[in-house]
Amino acid sequence: MQGLTFSSEGENRRCVIENPADGNYVASLVVGIYLNCNGFSHKGFFEAMLKETPKTQHNFTALCLEWFHAVANVNYYDDRNEDSVMLGRSIASLSLELVHKPMAKPKNNEGMELDYINSGDIERLMVFYLSASWNDFEAFTKMALYEHKTLQQSFSRLCIAWFRTLTEEMPGSKAKYVTVARKALTCFTQLRYI
Repeated sequence: MQGLTFSSEGENRRCVIENPADGNYVASLVVGIYLNCNGFSHKGFFEAMLKETPKTQHNFTALCLEWFHAVANVNYYDDRNEDSVMLGRSIASLSLELVHKPMAKPKNNEGMELDYINSGDIERLMVFYLSASWNDFEAFTKMALYEHKTLQQSFSRLCIAWFRTLTEEMPGSKAKYVTVARKALTCFTQLRYI
C-alpha cells in the first residue's frame, strides 16, 4: 500500500509509515498487518497503553467505542465477523458516547519506522495517531471496515480486551472512559475464532 514501506532482514520485520497521522495507513497497519501476524496476545500493547496519560487512554477507548458503532452499521456480514456486528449493535443500543479529549499535537508529522509485529511499537504508533487525530477517528474506522472480516473480528477482540483490561486495572475508577468500557463489557458474550 502506498504510504507503507516494508522490509525484512532475518527476524527483523520493519515498516515505515509515511504519515502516522493518517487513519487509513494506521488502520491498514494495525488491523491489516499487526493483527494478522499477532492476533491473540496484546499484553505488551496494554501494558504500554496503561502507562500513557489518562487522555490517551480515554481517546483509545473512544476509538474502540467508535469502532463498535461503525461495525454495528454493517449490512453484509458472515460467520467471520457476525459476532462483531452483533456486539457492535448491542453496544450501540446503549447509546454510549465518549467525547474526544484534546491532546497535544506531535511536533512533526514525519514518517515513523517500527517493527510491525511488536506490540510496543504498535502502541507507540497508536499514541502518535491519537495525538495527531484526536478530534476525528473516522478514517481509521472506515479503513478498518475494509479489512478482511476475520481481521475485523480480531480488532473487536482487541477492543474488548482493552475494555476488560481497563476495568480490571481501575476497578473503582469513576473516569468516564472506564465507566463506558465497563458498560460496553456488559454486552459481550463471545467473539468466535473463525
